Amino acid sequence: MRSGLNTTLHSEEGSMIVIALLVLVILTLIGASITSRTQVEIQISGNDSFHRMAFHLADSGTSAAPKVISTCLDAGLQENIDGVKYLKPDGRRR
Repeated sequence: MRSGLNTTLHSEEGSMIVIALLVLVILTLIGASITSRTQVEIQISGNDSFHRMAFHLADSGTSAAPKVISTCLDAGLQENIDGVKYLKPDGRRR
């Protein structure tokens, strides 16, 4: 009976190394996928920030453009550009 127990113990000597290697491989794959996902999230965040800034700059440009045009027209600079009709401050056409 004792020889049967010794044979079983000797046949399972390397199994712990295999299990440890499998666990390390799984942990490495999880770490690599988390790193990849984090890099993608950083790129998404940068793109979102850029698009928000572009939107706000465009929005401020749409509010500033009428002021610039009005100032130019009030100063008498280039009243007509290729048939475009402008309104005077009182609402009448020039």
